[in-house]
Formats: sequence, structure tokens, C-alpha cells
Amino acid sequence: MKKLTWSQEDFDMLHRNLDAALRAFLHTKRGRALNAHELRSHLNSREALSLKAINAAARMSFSAQFSEKIQRLLVDLGVRKFSFVTLDIDKHSVPLREAASFDVQVCKDLTQQFLNGWNYIGIVEPAFYYQAAFVPAPDGQYFSWHTHAIVWETTQSALTSRRRAFNQAHQPFVPGCTAAHCRRIDSSSAESYARYMTKSIIKEYTAYPKMLAHFDPITGEITKQPSGRWRNRKRPIRPTNLVRAFIAMADRTIEDLAFAGGAGSLLYRDILRSTRLELRMQAANQIAANRDRLFGN
Repeated sequence: MKKLTWSQEDFDMLHRNLDAALRAFLHTKRGRALNAHELRSHLNSREALSLKAINAAARMSFSAQFSEKIQRLLVDLGVRKFSFVTLDIDKHSVPLREAASFDVQVCKDLTQQFLNGWNYIGIVEPAFYYQAAFVPAPDGQYFSWHTHAIVWETTQSALTSRRRAFNQAHQPFVPGCTAAHCRRIDSSSAESYARYMTKSIIKEYTAYPKMLAHFDPITGEITKQPSGRWRNRKRPIRPTNLVRAFIAMADRTIEDLAFAGGAGSLLYRDILRSTRLELRMQAANQIAANRDRLFGN
């Protein structure tokens, strides 16, 4: 994963554009055929205060508060580097038809066990696989539920030890990838990683087999054969698949997906409080603007 340099302006523009494209698609003949009536209500900006995970306004506000406050906290504490942790195991990946009923608490519990005793804040995120040829007897599209967390004031050696133990105990969803991945990041990049964690479903995935060169000493021929390992490939998510993915998110809220521990718990409560305050102010401003348009100043 390359160093992230994602501004809040980029984040907001991406989510506004995605939201507008999705709304437009839902009014097409193909979009109407998906019967996404409840989905339309969750997308509405008036629903932002419910913190629905698929609501763009809620995502943007939460991301802005999260990124600003985690950056400020690390600066105030004098933290020069933090760890960015991703856990992604095969047992938390399910066919799309089972995604809505999947209990994301098991992802949060496993991550909190991994991070026990440290300061962290994290979130559960789904990766939408439109093809999963690496799954034995693949059954259509998949949701790979996984977690990201920002962890601070821990040592690299302690994190490495837990990562190794975790990878021995768990298998990744995609063969050849890593169930537990940890990176040490300069704290000046905390805002970008916070935005990365809090993004909506913007990509869809498949994977292709990594090949190994095989030399035949008799014929001298060199052929390529599957190595048993796979590599992820992603692209912008298609409108139909975005609707399917958002329906699979059901009525989950950002609170359902987020978690924290240690000093991160106080930070998380502050982020939620500030997010709700900002969304209330936005709602009040919108009501005032609508009133002015109707009745004049």
C-alpha cells in the first residue's frame, strides 16, 4: 500500500459524485428494477443524523471530524509514528446474499483481541468482490468484511509478534495475501489514513492467479503455471453492484462499524459528538436556506 495523500476536499468530492451518480442511476429503468426503496431513504441527506453507513453526508462529516481529531491528538501527544493495522480473514467473507445478516461484531471482537492493551480506533469495512474465482466452488459475488485501525504508542516488536501469531492462526480471504497487515506510518499522514478508513464502498474487486515460470530441462521450454497465490485487482464499482452492495449494508450505521480501545475510546466519543453537532448545524442551515427561498429574506 503506497503512502496516502488524500485531502478532505478529494474525499468529499468523490463521495458527492458517487452519491449523485447513484441517485441518478436509481431513477433509470435498470435502477428502478432493483427495488431499492429503503436504500433511497437512507441516502437522503435528511437521514444523515442517523449516521447510516451508506449516507454520503454522514460519511463526509464523520471523516472530517475523525481525520482532524486524530491528527491533533497525535501532535499533542508528540507521537511521531503510528501503526496502521488491517485484519482480513476468510471466515469473515460471505456470499453477497448473506452479507446483510452477517454479524460485524465478530470482526470488531477479533480486532479488539488483537489490539488488546493498546490505544486505537478502527472501523469495519466491506470489500465487494464481483468475482471470486479463488473460492472453492465460487458462489457469485462476495463481501469480504475486514477491519482497519490506527494504533499509537506501541512498539514495532510487540506488533510484529502479534501479527506473526495472527497469521499462523488465520487464513486470508484471498490466497497469497496476508490476514494481518501492519505498517508504521509517519504521523503527518494520519489524516489521510483516517479518510481511507472512513471511505464508503467506492471500488469492486476480483483477483487473478500469480504465475510461476517452469523450465522443462528436456524440451528447454519455459511455461507459466499457477503458483497457488492470487493478487487483487480493483476498479471503480459499477452502479448496479453499488446498489447491491449498499442493500447488503442494510441499515447499519457508522456506530455499528466503528470501535476503539484505550485512549481511543475517549477520542471516538468526541468524534461522534462533534459529528452529530456538525450534522445538526448543517440541517438547521438547510432549513433556513429553504425558508429563505420560499419566503424571502
